[in-house]
Amino acid sequence: MKIQQAPIVIPLILIALMLPLAACSDDSTSSELDDPPSLPSTMAPVLINTQYFQDQSIPDDEEHSAYKRVEAMVTLGSATFNAEGTMGMVNSFLSLAPMLNVTPEQIDGSWVWEFNVSGFLKEFEHLNQTSSNQTIVTIIATPSGNGFEWQVLYTGLLGTIGVEDFALIRGFTTADYSSGEWRFYDPEGDNSPMATYNWEIVNEAEKNVLLTINQFGEFSEINISYSVQMAEHFLNFEPADGTYSRAYWNTDTNSGWFEDFQTSRICYTNFVNSDCS
Repeated sequence: MKIQQAPIVIPLILIALMLPLAACSDDSTSSELDDPPSLPSTMAPVLINTQYFQDQSIPDDEEHSAYKRVEAMVTLGSATFNAEGTMGMVNSFLSLAPMLNVTPEQIDGSWVWEFNVSGFLKEFEHLNQTSSNQTIVTIIATPSGNGFEWQVLYTGLLGTIGVEDFALIRGFTTADYSSGEWRFYDPEGDNSPMATYNWEIVNEAEKNVLLTINQFGEFSEINISYSVQMAEHFLNFEPADGTYSRAYWNTDTNSGWFEDFQTSRICYTNFVNSDCS
């Protein structure tokens, strides 16, 4: 099989197609490359954990209004990172892993996985209505520096458009997946990514992620950044129009603050509104 260079396109509903396999066996018949990498277990290694807020029973009143503003922003940020039809469909595809025992091939200096996902999930039956009734996913990992360059090619129906070997996702990960970038493409867009996800995991207590979406509701572009430093959490929404919302919360001290382009910083201590020091 010859690796084809294809236009860069994808709808976000297909982001999870990166995830049908959790691990693959070695290709022992070739000495061209080292052992193949395992495929990523998730497209979003860093997410906003809302469990802290779910564990609280704080009344929605004026005395706790600052905390409630932070909670609302965190809930929106988490929903964006876990958007239905994108990251939220990961579990469905991971359930296919035991059934799809695909071994990668070495082709032109890359590792290549190719598999047919037609008919496996009822949620995706609408993707399989091509003339050949085939939905083929090809994942290509090319060694680069301290990690791998990735491509996810798709053959099948995207909405009402039939495509062949279209590049749905491109990106780079370090070999241990501690940092990297995914770029997602829209079939009706230009060659610019419709969304870009960058992450860095220093350790379990220190993580950073930046999600850039080129179209987000009424906004033409928005950057959503989230950082964890031990018990401290920082979340920023920054649309390209200059508006912004920012939140901070500390899960040890039960304190935090909220501010946006219309609201001066409001703070809370032990969940109760307080002066900002």
